[in-house]
Amino acid sequence: MKKSSIKVLEKYLKFKIFSLNGDKMKKILNIVLINLMVFFALISMHEIGHVIFGFASGCNKMKAVLFDTYSQGPYAEIYCTTTNKNLIYLGSLIIPLIFASLFLFTDKTYKNLFFLFLGFSLILASQDLQLFLNDQIFFYLPIVLGFSFLTLGEYFLALNSLSSEFNKTGLKINLE
Repeated sequence: MKKSSIKVLEKYLKFKIFSLNGDKMKKILNIVLINLMVFFALISMHEIGHVIFGFASGCNKMKAVLFDTYSQGPYAEIYCTTTNKNLIYLGSLIIPLIFASLFLFTDKTYKNLFFLFLGFSLILASQDLQLFLNDQIFFYLPIVLGFSFLTLGEYFLALNSLSSEFNKTGLKINLE
């Protein structure tokens, strides 16, 4: 093979992902940072939801632990004399969904964050929903739905951030 034909092959085999300019890399980094902030905020809201609904159920001693070196992850400790724990299980989903629904009332591109909040909330609350409904299917169903909403949110967020057309006008989502 001639050197000139090798150069032509090299030119056509290069992927566009490697030729991203600094502006597009900043936008991709922005998407990653938004996801991290949403995820860590939702972990806090999830655990605080348990505590708020534990307080509403009449429990005495509660705490939400976000970092513990002796545990594998965040958790809520609730000491309750009542046997009805269903409201406490649902609190982990209700508080984040109330917060996420606030994004639906914005007129800006922040409306897209609703789908990220909804997806992460369903995934985080999957075990709580399974305990509340006493069926294994309710562990997997919220995870599948959560990843679906998460994918939709990522699509809208990427479309908003990477497309110059949407950066000028904003993405309008009609949920009616």
